[in-house]
Amino acid sequence: KSEYNFYNVFDNAPEQVNFEKFMLAEKMYQNILKGIKKNWTELEKFKYIYNALGKMVSYDINTLSKNDDVESQNRANLVTRNPFSSILTGQGVCAGYAEMYVYACRKAGLFCEIEHGDGHAYNLITYKGDKGNNVKSYCDLTWDAFRIKGGFECEYFARGYEEFVPDALGHRKLKNINAKELDREY
Repeated sequence: KSEYNFYNVFDNAPEQVNFEKFMLAEKMYQNILKGIKKNWTELEKFKYIYNALGKMVSYDINTLSKNDDVESQNRANLVTRNPFSSILTGQGVCAGYAEMYVYACRKAGLFCEIEHGDGHAYNLITYKGDKGNNVKSYCDLTWDAFRIKGGFECEYFARGYEEFVPDALGHRKLKNINAKELDREY
């Protein structure tokens, strides 16, 4: 078998990746998941995967197009927006970050999905809260990856809707932060 067929979670489009590259990427994901401790909460597992991917992948500024045409931009981003190419090349765009996070989280048995709007992709995670209730939070690895690489605290991990949604200028609102902060080193 020379090609691995999958559906891109971002837009449910059928895509193919070379089978050898798929297997290499799969090993990289497995190496990340080996670091998860069984006694961690779901939120701690989400944070670990988030940080691991953030350390491995940089934003691919070479795919930025001067053309405002969305279709042209999507074609240019095709290579760095799937979970296999992004982790193998170490470069991605927002859809690539979001796809990688979904892929790794689902392999770990965690519920994660992609949200998108205004030309940007990010993630929505669901985990058990302190009281056993399901909590939904937003994450944006695209905006946190450079912080992770620099050793800074993440600003876009596990945020509530009111804290996360962009304002009219596209800036994320990050006031009244009440998400659980994790002290553990990842």
